[in-house]
Amino acid sequence: MTDQNKEQFYLKTEFLERIAHELRGPAGVTLGALDEIDLALSDGNNSIEHLRPLFTMARRGVYRILRTSERLQRTAQLEKGTLDESRMPVDIKGLVSMAMDATKLVEARSNISVNFKPPALPFLVFVNSPLLVIAIAELILNAIRNADKKVTIEIKKTVENSVELWIIDDGNGFSGPWNRRFTTQSRRQGLGLSLSLVDDVIRAHDGNFFVEPAIHSNPPGARMRISLPLVMQ
Repeated sequence: MTDQNKEQFYLKTEFLERIAHELRGPAGVTLGALDEIDLALSDGNNSIEHLRPLFTMARRGVYRILRTSERLQRTAQLEKGTLDESRMPVDIKGLVSMAMDATKLVEARSNISVNFKPPALPFLVFVNSPLLVIAIAELILNAIRNADKKVTIEIKKTVENSVELWIIDDGNGFSGPWNRRFTTQSRRQGLGLSLSLVDDVIRAHDGNFFVEPAIHSNPPGARMRISLPLVMQ
């Protein structure tokens, strides 16, 4: 089977199964939470505080479905070349903060600490803010899901008048290069869209995206790095 035929077969089979899995999981959680809320309201003896965790579960399930929809839509735009290219100068630390807020709506691993100390000085980048927030959020979510205990986020200026965003987790690290989208994925779960989406968005902003093992930590973990040109001030 040629590589092109393998990709076509993957798109018509495993990729569709992965989409179904990505939607079925959070939909099931949401429906389960709504059923529990309905049962609790029928009982009439439960307080609002008793129901609050169920509303949180339902809300998170909906946000996960919306995230899947967003990734599919942005991927289609990238493939068609219709991605919104409107840009303006913004401080990258603000984008990171917005991305962190977005991950809290989706990810429930409260045992993972996410450590981010914003730099005192602003680092302006000329970007499409919504796209960059989506890309950064995908990297933070990836790190949280693979972390053992913590995720570290750092912003650094380089000597080449660019700024780097580092997202480091203390998990088991990457066993090999990540797969491009629409190719057979080595991981059992996920759509295989996130890292390709990040790479394309960063390249569209004249930047670079790197994934590498954090070889100086134990366990090795992984480091994901974005490099973007700084706006000259």
